[in-house]
Amino acid sequence: MSSVLTEVLCDWNSARPGDPLHVLGAYVSHPDRIECAVCEGPDGIVGFQSLRLAVPDNAYEVEPGWGIIGTYVRLDMGRQGIGQALFAHNLRAAQAAGLR
Repeated sequence: MSSVLTEVLCDWNSARPGDPLHVLGAYVSHPDRIECAVCEGPDGIVGFQSLRLAVPDNAYEVEPGWGIIGTYVRLDMGRQGIGQALFAHNLRAAQAAGLR
């Protein structure tokens, strides 16, 4: 997941962290995490999508009770349905969690 995130962040020219410890805390084990889905290819993870509950004063200014989604796909794997598959998985998780 870290290599996917780092690749995307480099493309965006972003200084945001993408190291494994950040990925673990921000996506895999975040306290507001509802789901974190991954998509694997023959050579490992090619994309992931995080779904978190928006709580008051969240960093993204999303209305509390809504979902916060972060989607990252390897740059050379775009337009192959990875994001769509990840979203379909997390849509079910959002519905099960009762998100608005």
